[in-house]
Amino acid sequence: MTILEKNKKIPPWLMPAALTLAGALVIATSPWLFSQERWVMDDPHRREHVFTLIADGDHLVRGAQNGTLRIRDRDGWHRLGQSPGQAAIMLLLPERELAVLNRGLWHWGTPAPVAAPDGVRISHAAPKGEQLVLGTAKGVLLWDGHEFHDLGLDAQVYRVHVVQTGAGKGIHAGAIATGMWHRPEGGDWRPNNPGLPQPVNALSLLQVDNGVLLAGTDQGLFWQSAPGEQWRRVDAGLGQRRVLALALDTDGWLWAGSDDGAYRVRLVQRAQAVETQGRWEKLRNPPGGLDRPVSWVVPLGDETWISAGSVYRLDHRAGPHLYQQFAVGLLLIALALYLLRRNMMGRDNG
Repeated sequence: MTILEKNKKIPPWLMPAALTLAGALVIATSPWLFSQERWVMDDPHRREHVFTLIADGDHLVRGAQNGTLRIRDRDGWHRLGQSPGQAAIMLLLPERELAVLNRGLWHWGTPAPVAAPDGVRISHAAPKGEQLVLGTAKGVLLWDGHEFHDLGLDAQVYRVHVVQTGAGKGIHAGAIATGMWHRPEGGDWRPNNPGLPQPVNALSLLQVDNGVLLAGTDQGLFWQSAPGEQWRRVDAGLGQRRVLALALDTDGWLWAGSDDGAYRVRLVQRAQAVETQGRWEKLRNPPGGLDRPVSWVVPLGDETWISAGSVYRLDHRAGPHLYQQFAVGLLLIALALYLLRRNMMGRDNG
């Protein structure tokens, strides 16, 4: 049997059908293969340099270096106010309508802030019931609503975290150079650095649902089951990057903000332990890059936002190869139609 006789036995529709199926598969898998998530700027006031970003219900609130306070709703960003003297806004507590300024506290709408003792610089704050614990360049302060109280600690405190329930009840303080400190309820400050490199800068703190404390440092990310226990590194590809921001969203993604962008990994919580599932994934930056290192990560509903000098939203966009694969799929389908038409014309002529 000759090759020509064999080809005559192949159904004329088989090749066009195969090409059509291949083209359809190429098009159908294009979004899955070549779509990519990336940060897109959502900040019409880019020049203000955002210092803090926080969720308030289904809204975002941001405070800037120049003291401008803005809120974002479905219609975009709106100005809420301006801090007295254009003082930099370090942190926001929307439920109290309170802004932590670099040298005091300011209730929104009031004409003047409450100045910190001796003009000390405030870096961070955490609620403690009706009170407020403040991390400063000269230790830790407690604001009771009327006056400040010195809680001691001879350290430059960058972050504070208050534990109000359970056996670990007390205050955690993350400091520059001296690392982690813990003050149990009714007790004194104790260094809390077993397993951490020394010296180390503690730059971000997050306590997850099972009580484990995460500490982002200038030498990577670590976790601890309870004060005084060994700190263990959370690696999985993050390495010794600076971790300036931490957040855990409702889908179980642990987010870390660093100098070169934002990373995420699945976090699995065990009894008094955490572990990662897979490796850290770096989300794509805009083509022009981010304005600054990522200082805050804010999950809000099904969206994720970061502040990195400006405010950015995580957007699902198509990568450039998506369109190329679409074109290949369309070409395969066009070739199938051409062959089908030619076979039909050949059959009619025969």
